[in-house]
Amino acid sequence: MDEAKTIERCLAGDVDAFGLIVREHPQKAYSIALNFFRQPDEAKDAVQVAFLKAYRSLSRLNTRKSFFAWYARILLNHCVDVSRKAAKISSTELAGTECAGGTDVLDRMIQKETVTYLLRALSSNQKRIIVLRDLEGYPMNEISEMLGIKESTIRVHISRARAKMRKIYKRMLKDDI
Repeated sequence: MDEAKTIERCLAGDVDAFGLIVREHPQKAYSIALNFFRQPDEAKDAVQVAFLKAYRSLSRLNTRKSFFAWYARILLNHCVDVSRKAAKISSTELAGTECAGGTDVLDRMIQKETVTYLLRALSSNQKRIIVLRDLEGYPMNEISEMLGIKESTIRVHISRARAKMRKIYKRMLKDDI
C-alpha cells in the first residue's frame, strides 16, 4: 500500500481508504496501549479513540512523515489523558485470590503488578518513552519522530526513569524483607 496516496484519498473524502491505513497498524497500536494501561479493554478503547482522533485530524498530518509515528503520538497523548482523568489506575487485587494455574501464573501476576506500579511512579513523558523503548522495543530515532523530542532528551528521560524505577523497586524489596 502506498501510504501517501491512501492518505490523499482519505483527505478527498474516501472513508474506506482510512480503513486500509487502520488495517496496517492495529497490532502495533494495541501493543503500545496495552503496555501503557496493562488492561486489554482500556487498550482496545484507547486504540479506537486514537484512530478516530487521527481521522478527524488527518488534514494536519505532515505527509513527509510516517503516519504511524504521527498516530502513535496521538495514541500516547490519549493514554496519558485517560490516566490523568482516572484518579487511580485500577490494579488487580492479589490478596485473597486463588490461582488455579500454580505459581507461574501468580509470579506473572506479581510481575505485571510490579511493572504497573513502577510505571505509575513516572512522569507522563518518562512513561511514554519507557513504554516505547523498553516494552515495545522501538529504536530511538522512531521514538524521537513519534514524540517530537530530540534523541538526547529521550536518553535523559530513559536514564532518569530507569533510575527512579530501580530506586522504588529496591525500596519495595527492602520493605518485603
